[in-house]
Amino acid sequence: MPRARESSTRTASLHKVEHSETRGRTLRVVRDGRLGMATSTATGDDARLVEMAAEACAWGPEASFQFPEGAFEETRHLVHLPDDHLPGLEEMEAWCARCAERMRAFDSTLTYEIHGGGGEVEVEVANTTGLRRACSSKEWGMSIVVTEATAGDIFMWYASASDPFADLDGVDAWMARFLEDFSLNRTVVEPVSGKIPCIISPNTLRPILAGLLSGTSAVSIHEGLSPLKDRMGEKVLSDVVSMRDDPTFGLSSRSVPHDHEGVSTRVTPILEKGVFRGFVNNLKYAEKTGTEPTGNGFRVGGMGGGTQLDAAPSVTLTNLVFDGGETPLEELVASVDDGLWIEFAPDAFQGNVSNGDFTGGIRVGQRIRKGKRVGRVKNLSISGNIYELMAQGKVEASRECAYPTAGGKTLWTPHFLFKEANVS
Repeated sequence: MPRARESSTRTASLHKVEHSETRGRTLRVVRDGRLGMATSTATGDDARLVEMAAEACAWGPEASFQFPEGAFEETRHLVHLPDDHLPGLEEMEAWCARCAERMRAFDSTLTYEIHGGGGEVEVEVANTTGLRRACSSKEWGMSIVVTEATAGDIFMWYASASDPFADLDGVDAWMARFLEDFSLNRTVVEPVSGKIPCIISPNTLRPILAGLLSGTSAVSIHEGLSPLKDRMGEKVLSDVVSMRDDPTFGLSSRSVPHDHEGVSTRVTPILEKGVFRGFVNNLKYAEKTGTEPTGNGFRVGGMGGGTQLDAAPSVTLTNLVFDGGETPLEELVASVDDGLWIEFAPDAFQGNVSNGDFTGGIRVGQRIRKGKRVGRVKNLSISGNIYELMAQGKVEASRECAYPTAGGKTLWTPHFLFKEANVS
């Protein structure tokens, strides 16, 4: 049962204040070896829901897996926010207004949109074995996007916060960092291209990882599409690359005790110092790959990957966690004589993803000259193969790790230095 509240401001005027709540049920039925599913947001119409799910079995997929067994278990109010506090509409309105005030003081000619929102999701799973599990989670976020149009250039700069502010001083500190970064990007410098060193931010890593996540997916391994399908236990990437799926990490909405199929979540090592160790799955692909369910069957949909009641449980990561390296980020930047810091390349997931290839435009990137970021570059793209760029000797990782400033708290990663990325 998702509940949501949000407030937004557009260029100094309050645009929207909204509160919403959605309830619904989804039923999955296995009949004659086939799976049927039906969804309803109506209350008290159980017979019709059962009828629809049973009818769907006739054309549903084969289902040879078993539902998990268990008894009643309830976990309420998982602490995904500091002090388990979901800000109210009045607080969010005040924070949005403070951000707008800071924007006007900085440059009243800029166009901007500020958005604050949060919600709580309650999930209960029950089946015919007697299992019944329930939990709730909360998540909040605030974002700002600024657009500056000048002769021959339209520049957009974005940032978000995932934890509520303690007070207005916290809002001021967040805005000060945002405006400092924005100011750096107002200076446009000559681009650099070729096979050059590139610092990859957490924001850019998220789309670039599409190939690696595909290769370590139970789906692509079962279907024989993954380059890693027969390489379990082998070294496939650099020593600096260690990642795991970790539902116990941090404060994201995926830090939960069970998935949407009622299976207990657990930490799953995927890569350890470049060695391929394992993959996550749901009930369906655990049966197909002959492995134990890892508790990664979630009902998600859309580009944001939020909970979607009418979606079938698909193989979905909880929190993807990378280990940090040994080199401070400042030293990584200082080691680059002439290269790029790539902050945003949101469409860099295009290409032959199953092979690890990617390409995409660099929306926000800064040139690094003699170890310092000197200004923004324009009209460039990045491409490559994730397995080659993260091979031994080709990549370094910063000691510090961070969440992306866009896309929530389900990725924790260092900045990576790709020593020879293709930029054009």
